[in-house]
Amino acid sequence: MATVTHTGVAIAQTFRTARAMKISRVGFYLTQLDTSGDVTVLLCETNNAKPDQLKVISKVTVPYADLKTGGLETTANLPPGSFEAGKLYSFILITTGNHRIQTAPVGFTEGTLFYGQDQDWVSPTTGRDLKIKLYADKFTRTRTEVSLATITLAGGIDALEYDIQADEPDGTGFYLEGRIAGVWRDLKEPDVLASRPDTIELRGVFIGTSSLQAAIKLGNNVITVRRAGLALHHLSTARTLGSAKQNFIVDLWLDNYDPTDPDQDLEVKLKHGGSFASTTTGTAGQVVDDTAGTKRARFAFAVGSNISTYKIDITGARTEDVPPYLVLERVDVAVS
Repeated sequence: MATVTHTGVAIAQTFRTARAMKISRVGFYLTQLDTSGDVTVLLCETNNAKPDQLKVISKVTVPYADLKTGGLETTANLPPGSFEAGKLYSFILITTGNHRIQTAPVGFTEGTLFYGQDQDWVSPTTGRDLKIKLYADKFTRTRTEVSLATITLAGGIDALEYDIQADEPDGTGFYLEGRIAGVWRDLKEPDVLASRPDTIELRGVFIGTSSLQAAIKLGNNVITVRRAGLALHHLSTARTLGSAKQNFIVDLWLDNYDPTDPDQDLEVKLKHGGSFASTTTGTAGQVVDDTAGTKRARFAFAVGSNISTYKIDITGARTEDVPPYLVLERVDVAVS
């Protein structure tokens, strides 16, 4: 959570929403302006019926040049925020200027007026509320489809991840769809990328009502596409023994591996000697079934002479029509 410090005098008004809504604009009235001083407006949640500045929903700073007086309303456009029906929220105004804000008879917002004092909120006994306006967004459609970018990966896409910040109040929804083989499909569907398309046209689908809709925060680098490689290679760090040995065992825990499949290859070697230039290939032993479809495979090594340091070299390959297999765990033992 990012923390931003605002310096100045703070005044706040709690308010209760009659229905669920999105608010992207607020208004307030200043009766007197100082010679300078921008105004920062926060819409926050509350804690024990007091403003809670640790739970900011949206905020904006209004430049001094945009502040109005003489009975005119000062409006502030904020990033749209979702507000639940019947919940108590707070409007906070912070400024370094000696401005004065208009109040209204108590009950105007079904909330309470507060002053910031000694890092806390104090409620006066004047029986007044701040005169503020809350603008609820109105939507013309209950389903909106928005074209987004087209993603491409030469050779095909078989995995897609996205980290899109979505605001989905109850009764609303956001879906990321891709056009695959001419058909728009929800990208969360199982096997949606089974055909490994090279290119996917994207669109966002927003579902809601005329008064409430889902929303997303746009950004860069929020979508990652991948294609599993056809080969794997892992060379371990050097293993150093307390006493030299010549017989070794390497056990692998494998997922989605089938030793009888000619389209899958797996080989384990030991690298040893000066600059690890010598190679001993392991003898594949028994491959046994383990839990949840995984397998355990053992490779035995007889180096022929005692060695005290070595590296484990694992290589594998598959054809593109075979799903990739994974090495979940490796255990190596110096036997004798």
